[in-house]
Amino acid sequence: MKTKPILNSFIDSASAIRSLLIRYDPMHLSQNILIKYLQTIKKLVNDHWNNHAIQYYMKTMRSKVNYLPNNLKFIAYNNGIIGENNIEQISNILLNAQWLVIDYRTKYNPARTYTPGDSCGIDGNYMTIYSIESSDGYQLIQLQSITELKLQNLRRLALAGKCQYQIIDSILNN
Repeated sequence: MKTKPILNSFIDSASAIRSLLIRYDPMHLSQNILIKYLQTIKKLVNDHWNNHAIQYYMKTMRSKVNYLPNNLKFIAYNNGIIGENNIEQISNILLNAQWLVIDYRTKYNPARTYTPGDSCGIDGNYMTIYSIESSDGYQLIQLQSITELKLQNLRRLALAGKCQYQIIDSILNN
């Protein structure tokens, strides 16, 4: 599937509690093609930043507990998923699920005191993007495939004020 027509027709997106709103140009992209494209996006779990936050928690708060050092291995083990690819298997199960049970209780005991900026996590009833470094947070996850090098470069551009944002003046029609 060629992505250029899809990306050129993509206008904006906004996430909510359990949904994602995508604005696109239907004159240049059909809904069916957009859905097929979205279903092919690879998911990445177990990235450098989440692992860093977990290591920081283990060093500063609590190093020996059954859900550490890897949240996904813990989830896989408790669901009977054993083997070399258990992280990949549990990631696929979680990310391809039609629904997800969210538990309101604390995931770390004691609570984690550091979450890196630009990481994603389950925060109570919400999937949260921590836009800046934070002093708390729940289990960290990551849903979009991107190389760490590309993300580091994008962060450098953003911090240097060199990101190019597309801003369109318009009137919202109800």
